[in-house]
Amino acid sequence: MRKKYSILVLIILLFILTFFSDTHEKGTTPINKIESNPYNNQYIIKANLNTADKIINAVQQVIYVNNTGIELEEIYFHVYPNSFKTEETAPVEEYNPRFIPGYTDIVSLEAATDKGKIALKHEIMGRDGTILRIELPYNIKPSENIVLDMKYIVHIPPARYRFGYGDITINLDNWYPIAAVYDDKGWNIERYYSIGEPFYSDAADYKVSIEAPKEYTIASTGFLIEEKAEDGRTVWSFEANSVRNFALIACDRYKVLEKNIDGILVKSYFYSYDEKYGKIALEHGIRAIKAFNQEFGSYPYPSFSIVEADCPQGIELSGMVCINDLYYYNDSVFQITKWRILKEPFKRLITRGVARQWWYNTVGHDQINEAWLGGGFTRYCEGLFIELERKDEEAGRNFFWSEVEPNVNSLIGIGDYDIGVYKPLSEFKYIEEYKASVQDKGALLLYSLRQELGDDIFKEILRQYYSKYKFKNASTKDFISICQSISGKNLESFFSKWL
Repeated sequence: MRKKYSILVLIILLFILTFFSDTHEKGTTPINKIESNPYNNQYIIKANLNTADKIINAVQQVIYVNNTGIELEEIYFHVYPNSFKTEETAPVEEYNPRFIPGYTDIVSLEAATDKGKIALKHEIMGRDGTILRIELPYNIKPSENIVLDMKYIVHIPPARYRFGYGDITINLDNWYPIAAVYDDKGWNIERYYSIGEPFYSDAADYKVSIEAPKEYTIASTGFLIEEKAEDGRTVWSFEANSVRNFALIACDRYKVLEKNIDGILVKSYFYSYDEKYGKIALEHGIRAIKAFNQEFGSYPYPSFSIVEADCPQGIELSGMVCINDLYYYNDSVFQITKWRILKEPFKRLITRGVARQWWYNTVGHDQINEAWLGGGFTRYCEGLFIELERKDEEAGRNFFWSEVEPNVNSLIGIGDYDIGVYKPLSEFKYIEEYKASVQDKGALLLYSLRQELGDDIFKEILRQYYSKYKFKNASTKDFISICQSISGKNLESFFSKWL
């Protein structure tokens, strides 16, 4: 009798362990939760995705909060899809099967006032037509807000890019009108560059629902609140607070694995036949999050996703990283460039995508004029993660001086380039120059600073920088100030040499 009882208890325990296992298919509730911030801009978007015609019909409400410190009579939004309207302005060269324009039609634009809704005067501006200037019905004083209602249609181009579609996935990054940043330089309304990550935005709160065919799965920034079937289609509802932008990836072949770690729901989206690398991606993403939690401070969002997609190498998004689907067939993929063949390891791309959540999504910066604060930091994190994984400082040192430094030096032989770290995107001619300057030399700057100050002080600098500028925008000047404050040293000559 006692033996049967023991067996029964064992069976019950095994059932409980299996049922509550934290690695499983979708459906877990997150532990982390960021509350909506009344000082953030609020975006409420309802979108309908036509997967046959590659069109989105959307209704968007924006509660715009005047955090500029001055009275406003006009505001600006970026409409990034318009950069794909002509081949001359498009940020990519390859289309499948041919060039088809991508752009946004603004159907209506109104403001909610005490007298009801008022149609607003507006115009599309800029070399590539990506700036929307809106005349306000009345001036908005500092800390006041205005409610804007937009209707628009987005035409998605056939581009394997952060915005576009390939053979399998539809990628939607920066697909909706997003408010421009106003900082000490005024309105940041620069064009969409083809090199780097040409985006600069304030942290904002989002509630987004998107309707798609029932066969599709949607990977997204933020957390899934509801998935509801309606007349052969599915409505996916998401929420994300204090994020830089809101991205969506749609696919009719996805399988999803997820695991809850330290209150973060980590997800891996992969084509159903690529489960081997889908599992590898999930486990690697978890290890990277754990490592950076310890080094910089806790990842603040409820979820993070690694997504297989039709995209170039790795695309770092808010709360997500998209990895080129070829990597899911083989650990290494060769990409032919103008100058040489580059090989980016699968796991390294995931590491960078995770690091970007600290160094842009959480601590924001001007990615057009101070790109090294993201690219250099995430490249540094590649070497740091190798060191932490192997528990070997020499492994990290070898990464920087044997792999990263030669990339910087090799560019000097290609042309007469200024490879200073502190350059705006408008001054880069080629992607190789951008990578060597912003990413590689930016990473070497940080590693050299660490050698100069010592591990403990350098680690404290990054932790304080992360803590102070979480959900805010920081500058190179801000970073230098923290470095000098914590180290107690005048570092002007050090940074002058690198920047």
